Amino acid sequence: MHHDKEINPEIWEEITLNYLGNRVRGSYKVVGRLVVVVSGSDRKTANLGILPAERLAHMLLREMAFEKRHKSPFDAMMRVLNNR
Repeated sequence: MHHDKEINPEIWEEITLNYLGNRVRGSYKVVGRLVVVVSGSDRKTANLGILPAERLAHMLLREMAFEKRHKSPFDAMMRVLNNR
């Protein structure tokens, strides 16, 4: 069972990590049993399990940084075109 303190779903907590020498910033909140992480225009969600919410949020932010670094130029171009 998860023992973290109850977190208000309207309050976002800021998180920061270093990824390959670059500072990566994001925010997270807990909504029910989900952790939602936002960094720029990217968003990632995962179910809470045995990890504390903040630790899971850091893991998700690291995954987002990895995915952003390894996206193809075509993906980036399509995202720009779709946001017009």
